[in-house]
Amino acid sequence: MARLFDTNTIKHAYNAPFEWYCLSRHFRLWDVPNYPPEKWLPQWRCTMLHGLYCGCPAGLDAAGKALGLAEEQQKLSTGKALIRYFCTPCAPTKTNGQRTRDLPHHDPAKWELFKTSNKKYNALETAVCADGRVRGLLQFYGAARTGRWAGRIVQPQNLPRTYIRSELLPLARELVEDRQMDALKVVFGSVPDTLSQLIRTALVAAPGCTLVDADFSSIEARVIAWLAGEEWALEVFRTHGKIYEATAAQLYDVPMERIVKGDPEYALRQYGKAATLALGYQGGPNALITAGHLDKDTPEEKLLDIRDRWRQKNRAIVDFWYKVDAAAKEAVQTGRSIELPDRRLAIARECNPANHMDFLTIRLPSGRKLYYAQPHMGTNHFGQLSLCYLGQNQTSKKWQVLETYGGKLAENITQAIARDCLAEAIDRVEAAGYRVVFHIHDEIVTEVPNGFEADLKRITELMSQVPTWAAGLPLNAEGWVNPFFKKE
Repeated sequence: MARLFDTNTIKHAYNAPFEWYCLSRHFRLWDVPNYPPEKWLPQWRCTMLHGLYCGCPAGLDAAGKALGLAEEQQKLSTGKALIRYFCTPCAPTKTNGQRTRDLPHHDPAKWELFKTSNKKYNALETAVCADGRVRGLLQFYGAARTGRWAGRIVQPQNLPRTYIRSELLPLARELVEDRQMDALKVVFGSVPDTLSQLIRTALVAAPGCTLVDADFSSIEARVIAWLAGEEWALEVFRTHGKIYEATAAQLYDVPMERIVKGDPEYALRQYGKAATLALGYQGGPNALITAGHLDKDTPEEKLLDIRDRWRQKNRAIVDFWYKVDAAAKEAVQTGRSIELPDRRLAIARECNPANHMDFLTIRLPSGRKLYYAQPHMGTNHFGQLSLCYLGQNQTSKKWQVLETYGGKLAENITQAIARDCLAEAIDRVEAAGYRVVFHIHDEIVTEVPNGFEADLKRITELMSQVPTWAAGLPLNAEGWVNPFFKKE
């Protein structure tokens, strides 16, 4: 017990925040002025985070299997049975005295083993805490291969879009709060659809406060252009920032001044937007529909034409895909470390034979690394030589061989750099005295007292500051002020 609170003893745990929080509650550290929970926190190390950083899945069992650990090294084989014994109701029988729960005194030996089990439990059954605030919506480093925060519980990063006009949102919320379903149907049509659109508006500021939201403008398009040195796009971001209109003008050789509402050329903007959203990572016709949001019945020849035009006008980005692909393959096959032009990225194969660790790593401009486990050359689904590695399939959640290519690696790199820009922006905003209540990929939501709406300008200025490691990256941010969360 003495070692537990010894400041010189580092405590390691899988999902350490859970252990720290539960033990802090158990020992009532909030009532100990000279040893509050936050003083104890620096002594903890989270092995789950270490695993996530190296590309392992989050679950303890899955991580153990991914690392190839023997069963006794992964977890107690009886762990699941113990959880079922103590954490789920049991059927009343004559043998167990008609009880519906197995308690510690019913089997002290099993209970003792169950305190030592490595299996983790769900930390919360609900996101709402005793003080009425929502917590636990984001998992640090939860997104595989990029290190982004991952949405949890209510999945704030994947909330349904809101198409109801901003000026009508207060009315919609009022009708729902008053349970006026008939009126809601008359004004907005489908009740289920309206309720779905209002999910994000359930996240509200505390009484007496309002939300100030600021997000990076076209952050991924800016980062990929910066990495590749796509000068025409960088000039757009350094000046007016209208990348969709500028892209459309590039694709169809029309003056950008003509791509405005009221002119027939404005119809081309949707193609510029789709191309910007979908084609930066070697995407093809299908990506223009899934990521670019073009109609599903868009003719394939039209999709191919957009793709070909975009690639012709963005040769630096296209070349960047192939440079990344070639460098990754060379690193895997030769063990050499390859620095890409401008030394912003370094790709290497790093091994620790004693522990059977073997990774392809990509060092980002921030100094952080991306990890790809057990890299090797294999065959992709086209029958071509491809770079492969072990990772978690995002659909099946199985640990398996995955294939990758230059465009996909460029996507990982770009999103990871965007994540690092966000992380630094959060630090700057909080250091300036603002309370960040949550964030979503490229968006920061702060809570300020009513009457401080002018702080939006200051917060967007803080977000637009370029990190020292990203010299030349043209960042910009914009936002809104509102008592509840919404999507502009």
